[in-house]
Amino acid sequence: MTKELREEFFRRWKKISSLESALALFAWDQETYMPKGAVSQRAEIIAHLNSVLYTLVTDPYFVELLDSIEEEGKEFARHARVARIVVDRYFKVPAKVRTSLAYSTTLAVEAWKLARKEGDFSIFEKELDNLLKLKKEEASCLKQDDTSLYEALLNLFEPGITEKVIDSVFERLIPKTYSLLDKYETNFASDKYSVFEYSPDKQWEAAAFFASAVGLRLETDSRLDLSTHPMCIAVTPCDVRITFRYRKNDFRSSVFGVLHEAGHALYELGIDESLFYTPLGKIISLGLHESQSRLWENFVGRRKEFWSWGFYKLKELFPFLEGGIEEWVKYVNQIKRSLIRVEADIVSYNLHVFVRYLLEKELINENLTVKELPTRWNELYKEIVGVVPGNVSEGVLQDIHWAAGLFGYFPTYTLGSLSAAQFYNQARKEITDLEETFQEGKFSVLLDWLRKKVHSRGAATLQEVLLDVTDKGLGVECFINEIERLISH
Repeated sequence: MTKELREEFFRRWKKISSLESALALFAWDQETYMPKGAVSQRAEIIAHLNSVLYTLVTDPYFVELLDSIEEEGKEFARHARVARIVVDRYFKVPAKVRTSLAYSTTLAVEAWKLARKEGDFSIFEKELDNLLKLKKEEASCLKQDDTSLYEALLNLFEPGITEKVIDSVFERLIPKTYSLLDKYETNFASDKYSVFEYSPDKQWEAAAFFASAVGLRLETDSRLDLSTHPMCIAVTPCDVRITFRYRKNDFRSSVFGVLHEAGHALYELGIDESLFYTPLGKIISLGLHESQSRLWENFVGRRKEFWSWGFYKLKELFPFLEGGIEEWVKYVNQIKRSLIRVEADIVSYNLHVFVRYLLEKELINENLTVKELPTRWNELYKEIVGVVPGNVSEGVLQDIHWAAGLFGYFPTYTLGSLSAAQFYNQARKEITDLEETFQEGKFSVLLDWLRKKVHSRGAATLQEVLLDVTDKGLGVECFINEIERLISH
């Protein structure tokens, strides 16, 4: 393959990436500033752009170039592997299905927002039902003979993962989770911090402060906005946008939401510059992505060392905060079963994920209907989490994922939680004074370690990076041990 042909391959990939960037910008705009009346036309535009994207990816000459790149040897093997995953998915799922999904998800997200606001599932039901049918059609195109429909969707977020692996993870994790709850679930933490009203302006200031402290350069290569559901969207390798939300009487919602999304953003911004607009610049593992968000949210943000520095900033913003660091740390680490996944404590969090995993399998592989979903949600929450939602807004409508068509995404939160513990454990072994740096509000040592070990490599699977960095595969024990260490300290 000549140099000119290689350059043509990467030039075409950059064109594909640029169109994906435009779609990402539209997605961010829909969650932040898009006028409500624009949804129908926006859906048509997004469907059209997805049609153009399909044409670019499946172009015969581009596929010929990829075939040639695959024959180039080790230097281009990783690029070719990622590109082939993408191209194969496009060929398996017809353009009509892809454009229909793009159109339907745009409408479904707006219906979800309204349904959540009004507390009325029926507003969302029709759009979700249509979307579910399309996702099953997509899954049937992607599945192999020996896999389920749901497993085909799992692989969109974690290539090579199987239902058997996820089942095994939960089989080992859930009993240990209940044991930890039996040991630590208590009301020892004072709720007095939840009687105060934290002004939105001050919460915004605090969110920007903590996001900047851990390494984001707001207004340089990242930005912070409000949205119905917290999220991170990478528009380009130098433009990553995060959102958060707040509760007037519970500061934990905003601060841990921001640290979570900042972890995502730092990962996106840490990809090696040489990989920009190449196949290896495309992150393919959401389990790996979630490991970075869960690491900053939980194994940094919940530490006493973090708050021995951060609590004084809070007192500047909220002078009414009483008590010392010890009491505040107990408050932010309170172990107590609750209704909302994104606000759940570090122990019970995976019970929320487990409920969604079971529901998704019943929706995709079995015969659970959308109409039955709210009732089934409540049944599983009572059985597994031990609480029952009082309304659909704090129940089945709390997450945006199904409205966005992200069936199969939820298990990556647990994969990310487990691997976050393993990465953090390894970092602490290699950086002897790691937690002392947190006391000074210095997080660059950890960030530099993550840049080198995880972020810079770009496209890779979770299992590949775990084995390379920790010399171990995904496990449960390290996660349990790190939680014990965090809580006991």
